[in-house]
Amino acid sequence: MGDSAEDQVRCTRAWVQGGAVRQVIVDLVHVLARPRTSWRVMRTPATEARVPTPVHDPNWVASRARGERE
Repeated sequence: MGDSAEDQVRCTRAWVQGGAVRQVIVDLVHVLARPRTSWRVMRTPATEARVPTPVHDPNWVASRARGERE
């Protein structure tokens, strides 16, 4: 292994060997740092997203025939 790989193993070995106490700490941090979504937002029914319909613009160059552009 390279030096950086050995350093990573050396740094993580203590956490791996820490056992249940370390796992409880990690779980607690995950619970406290979870994304917060309010219950009111979660209970609100989803609304339909309306997509605007494209409007044909006769003055737009791409809409004209080849003869009209010149």
